[in-house]
Amino acid sequence: MKKYILTAEKLHGALTFGYDINSLLVFFHNEAEMAEHQKKWLLQHCPFTEAQLQQLKEKINGQLEEVATEITFDIFWEKYGKKINRKRCLAIWAKMTERQRMQAVHGIWVYDRYLTRTGYRAKADPSTYLSDEYYLNDWDKLK
Repeated sequence: MKKYILTAEKLHGALTFGYDINSLLVFFHNEAEMAEHQKKWLLQHCPFTEAQLQQLKEKINGQLEEVATEITFDIFWEKYGKKINRKRCLAIWAKMTERQRMQAVHGIWVYDRYLTRTGYRAKADPSTYLSDEYYLNDWDKLK
């Protein structure tokens, strides 16, 4: 499987697409802040193949990055940014399922956006983020 992250200035976030060995879309994850008309446009231009994804990138003047299909601890560690208690985090990470790991990495962006929006909380230690499953919170709905 191949995974791609598509970003563009007008998206205010990222779109993740996953394609199987036949270059057909098998999953999509939206981490972008999009207006209703943008969502409708994307549905009309959904890239069901990798070739269509390349065309979409050109249409929206975006950047496309292929990402590793395996979510490693180092990917999480770099993306989270607050580097404290690595050993404790590694132990928690080792017990997580692949799905939980993916959710944890994808949830960082939403959590960071919440922290920026509210402006009054310090970022949790990464061990707390993982053990308390912060990545499952719906940060966009919290005030």
